[in-house]
Amino acid sequence: MDRRGAPGEGHILIFNNGNGRPAGNYSSIEEIVPPVDGYNYTLGTSPDSVYGPATPLWDYTADPPSDFYSRFISGTQRLANGNTLINSGASGTFFEVTSDGQIVWKYVNPVTCDGPLTQGDAIPDPSGPGLGNMVYRCYRYAPDYPGLAGRDLTPTGPIELYDSTAYLTLQSTTGGSVVNPGEGSFPYGVGQLTTIEAEESTCNVFVDWTVVSGLATLSDPSSMHATFTMENQDTTIQANFTVDPSGDVDLDGVCGGTDNCPSTPNPGQEDVDSDGVGDNCDNCPEYANAGQADSDTDGLGDGCDNCTSDRNPSQSDLDSDHEGDTCDSDDGLIYVFFQLPGTVEWQEETGFTSWNSYRGDLTVLKSTGVYTQAAGSNDLARQDCGLSNPWIDDSASLGARQAAFFLTTGEAGATEGGLGEDSNDITRPNDNPCP
Repeated sequence: MDRRGAPGEGHILIFNNGNGRPAGNYSSIEEIVPPVDGYNYTLGTSPDSVYGPATPLWDYTADPPSDFYSRFISGTQRLANGNTLINSGASGTFFEVTSDGQIVWKYVNPVTCDGPLTQGDAIPDPSGPGLGNMVYRCYRYAPDYPGLAGRDLTPTGPIELYDSTAYLTLQSTTGGSVVNPGEGSFPYGVGQLTTIEAEESTCNVFVDWTVVSGLATLSDPSSMHATFTMENQDTTIQANFTVDPSGDVDLDGVCGGTDNCPSTPNPGQEDVDSDGVGDNCDNCPEYANAGQADSDTDGLGDGCDNCTSDRNPSQSDLDSDHEGDTCDSDDGLIYVFFQLPGTVEWQEETGFTSWNSYRGDLTVLKSTGVYTQAAGSNDLARQDCGLSNPWIDDSASLGARQAAFFLTTGEAGATEGGLGEDSNDITRPNDNPCP
């Protein structure tokens, strides 16, 4: 017995027909492990020795034993899943049993020497003319067996005959298809057990089967794999599908359940930092930030934000110390904030003991180039000098087409810091400094 790759490889599996047993005729399957020495089958040394083993490693008999008996031919095969295929040849019966003797399935050969039987006919007596439906050997082949390569394995209907035939029409809604036996109309024998199977397409889910016309009692209408017995009338059954609730919201061809950017198109599913969040929606595409934490809500994740506590969306870093300007208190740059209505705040840069705040009219700045506009020189000009707190109240009302700007300097003792540089990297002049 060649059992390459199957449990019990190298053992001998025997179909014991069981003729003439003292307890009565019954068949059994017996698995033995022969005692061997190299290629020699060993025999004991005493005069009455017999070839071993004394008992089988595993055996199968029916309950009661007489329910399984084939007086001649027959065979057995160990399968890759550990079960055993049995051919009770005299009665043309094939069945598969588990290691604990449970029958998985059973099939009776419906063909005799006179041809196929009609469903419901009695099986002829194998001892009579024609030898009934006997089968000499039965083997099971996996779908990838080399001998099946290139062959059409499409089912073509039952082997046995039926007194009458009805047509089964199978169809489907958008979102999937019927794959077994396919879509279209097929003839089936009345009373024949019929199997149908559906398949979902991308971003769709199977809902159920509905009987459009005719009559069919499905084993499970909500399962993509269902069975029923063909009735004596033509029947149409439809497979119904719907769009996956977590479907392709962003229309990038990837279903929401598996899309690493479900709301933002990312068709290639790129994820440079391998954090499970696609690059096109990752707030830190080059640094792992799986939870997408963004403490300061500036659109940049904490994993790559150079100011996690203060908004710095531009990621500016004047002194290139990897600490963003809005939270860097020792880079000589004072940031002004407008977080609360009527309040102007600024960064407490280190090294200063007090602050000067300048408000001016943007139109005046554009026409004169004066940043520190003297208080009272226009409606918006204002100076607040020698402040100990980094904020002022400012609820000035702006007229039509007016815009105000603010600048802050720090003081260390009697020395006032500068106003910084403009967009052309030119130092801003302080024409009207605080006294």
